[in-house]
Amino acid sequence: MLNKSAPAIVRELAGKELTHRALDELPAGKTVEHLRSVLVAIGTLPERDEQMSRLERWTAWVIAECPDPGQQQLLHRYAVWHVTRRLRARLGGSHATHNQVVAAQRHIKAAVALLDWLYARDLTLPTARQGGL
Repeated sequence: MLNKSAPAIVRELAGKELTHRALDELPAGKTVEHLRSVLVAIGTLPERDEQMSRLERWTAWVIAECPDPGQQQLLHRYAVWHVTRRLRARLGGSHATHNQVVAAQRHIKAAVALLDWLYARDLTLPTARQGGL
């Protein structure tokens, strides 16, 4: 990803409300993350679970990359309502670790691979049989 300079980031934020969402809309990079950590440290932005936020952004990107709307819906239900929700429940209000996010991404990637495999064989989850899988 493109790593912008601090002055370029500040210019891009000019006139916008300073929020996590505004920073999320910028190209990811060390400069943006450093700015975010400084803004959190001085109390300008509230603290948030950065690992979970990265997982959510990555999940949205993965779902958007699916060419089939039906697959997108299925993947959204699995990724958001199963994987991410389950992780949040396990965390019990704590912040996610890098390894927990990587494990969640592995599960989501496996689901994408399964959907791609089914699609390549003109199958869906309801039409696939155990022997074929």
